[in-house]
Amino acid sequence: MDRREKIEHISRLPLFSELTRDEIAQIEPLFSEEHYRAGEYIYRQAEFSFALYLFIEGRGRLLRVGPDGIERRGADVEPGEFVGEKSLFLHEERPNSLVIVRDATVLVLPRARFDEFIRRNPAIKARLNIRDDVRGAVQDQDFPWLRRGEIVLRYTHRHPWAFFRRAAWCLPMLVILLQIPLVIALLPPPFPSNLAPFGLLPALLIPALYVVYTYFDWKNDWFVITNQRVVHEEAVLLTLSETRQQAPLRSIQSVETVQRGYFAVRLGFGDLIVNTAGSGGSLVFDTIENAEDMAAVLKAELQRARSHSAAEDRQKIRAEIDRFLGRTTLNRTYSETIPQPGAQQPGTSPPPIPVRTRIQEWLDRINAYFDIRVRMDEGHRVVYRRHWLVLWNSIFTPAFFLLLTLGAFATSLIWGGEWPWNVAHPLVRIVIFLILMTAEVFWLWYSYEDWHNDLYIVEDQTVTRIHRRPLWLADERSTILIRNVQSVNVSIRGVWQKALNYGTVIIQTAADDRNPTDGMGGETIIPFIYKPHTLQEDILRRQRQDETRQTQQESDRLAEQIARWLAVYHQATHADDFDSQSMSQYIDKGQVKGGPYRSEDE
Repeated sequence: MDRREKIEHISRLPLFSELTRDEIAQIEPLFSEEHYRAGEYIYRQAEFSFALYLFIEGRGRLLRVGPDGIERRGADVEPGEFVGEKSLFLHEERPNSLVIVRDATVLVLPRARFDEFIRRNPAIKARLNIRDDVRGAVQDQDFPWLRRGEIVLRYTHRHPWAFFRRAAWCLPMLVILLQIPLVIALLPPPFPSNLAPFGLLPALLIPALYVVYTYFDWKNDWFVITNQRVVHEEAVLLTLSETRQQAPLRSIQSVETVQRGYFAVRLGFGDLIVNTAGSGGSLVFDTIENAEDMAAVLKAELQRARSHSAAEDRQKIRAEIDRFLGRTTLNRTYSETIPQPGAQQPGTSPPPIPVRTRIQEWLDRINAYFDIRVRMDEGHRVVYRRHWLVLWNSIFTPAFFLLLTLGAFATSLIWGGEWPWNVAHPLVRIVIFLILMTAEVFWLWYSYEDWHNDLYIVEDQTVTRIHRRPLWLADERSTILIRNVQSVNVSIRGVWQKALNYGTVIIQTAADDRNPTDGMGGETIIPFIYKPHTLQEDILRRQRQDETRQTQQESDRLAEQIARWLAVYHQATHADDFDSQSMSQYIDKGQVKGGPYRSEDE
């Protein structure tokens, strides 16, 4: 395909309908021309989207697996049609699969190239004809806590009724405060009645400030539904406290809506109740507008998540059957372990460690001991300590007395005979000071060691809480299995916590029925955590990874079991006609290059 023909095809895309031909010529190099054979999948359901596909020749077909695991045929994609425009702007999972049913030529626009181009050409970006639903979805992605691939589906505040109901308290407040200038005006002499107008100002100003505060406090509360979780974020301006409750979609058991009272029915607001598994209880979106619509969005997303899970299981089973039947699975990627340079070869003894290296190791240990970081990312795990404020509170008293003792000792040396302690024998004074300093240094060390040894360790499959007292006085460890975590909430309360950026992380867990000794069913509170939202995200990220790993293992086991049954059945049904060698030949000859899909013209 020459460049002129390529530009002609690209110019027909609605996304570029407002651009000039010269501008489209600048975009043309971003597209790559790809050729697909019948039976190949361009992408599969539940994979993350990354490109737009414009069909030039051939035909594609959209397939979708429902929550019941059944694959259903969708629309065909003919020459001149395209799919994936939304993928250029949102990193989300594909809702269906696209398979080629007739050898096709497709122009592919990868998102990475497109992002770089519009970043360097903002004038062209401003003139793109983006669909309204895509533009709205892009504008909604402004929450700072969103993860990569997380899309906001719907968000809302409480209904204005919640604001007016609270703001109505300004009326009795106004009536009470208006009594002040009235009382001043009615006071008998010698009280000056001309001070009454000055009492009118606070009577009007205080209710007005209360209404303004109520409005901004109402606007600070969010109820958000994403393609990964539901979130209730609430901030209190007066105390600068902040609370974020959330529940992953996988933990949601049911969704309910309730309308309470006459005004709820007449004004169209209600409560959305999200019931979760385990001891996490329910997440309530109270007094929200169009609660039924929010519930419908959430239910549809739960259905989509189940459909994607079923699609992934189906794809794995198909791949396992192909493997047993000797067929080649398309779009399979492989990774190889590459030996690292300088790695020790088998059968060789390690070289002696130089003295300089040993000294460096000791220095590293000393540095690690006095490392007061409250978050240490070690790759495979993240270690947290309590906030520096806890350390300061622990060491302040012993440090104060230690400095006081040192100051007293230095003063006795400077003042000489005038210092009251100098009446004692010099050796006695030295012994007393040494005893005091030893006790205070020990006290200081004990306080630091006690803080330094309290750790919260987030690993791939566990969250471990270690409380270890110095001198082996106590060593308490408790472990939460990542798979038992139902929700992770954050609470930041008060001006002090907001200013120093620390708070409490609350982990809701469910007991492990398979191993009751593991995990701690109920609620686990981790206080005094610096940047608690970071700990929250560390736990939830590993929770998603663990969930993916468990799903993969279960699907692989199930797919292998099904494939073995089918292989035995296949062999048994052909036992009369083929021996084991001819069976292998039969499987090889029975392979269809185009796979299970054929063009309607064949």
